[in-house]
Amino acid sequence: MGYGPHRRAARVFAFHTAEGVPAGRGYRVSGPWRGRRSGLSEPVQVKVGDEVELRKPHACGANRWAVVRTGVDVRVRCTDCGRHVLMPRPQFEKAVRKVLRVAGR
Repeated sequence: MGYGPHRRAARVFAFHTAEGVPAGRGYRVSGPWRGRRSGLSEPVQVKVGDEVELRKPHACGANRWAVVRTGVDVRVRCTDCGRHVLMPRPQFEKAVRKVLRVAGR
């Protein structure tokens, strides 16, 4: 019997269990989701026009930011100097201390 592609495939998958986890090795989480706290906090509900306070002040000294764009990334504008900053939503949710003013109120 030869060692063609069909034999190699059988050898590769022979040591995996039914769940697809390698047999005899401990399951270890790796990748970009490693170390994330899932389900511990509510996601921040913000809309365009809301003003938020972030944990670290901007270089100009202001700590108030206006939400300009939401989605996977969140764009905020410093209310003091007008600088725009685009950050990924997980980083934004971690940085928000509190929502100061809701848009439309």
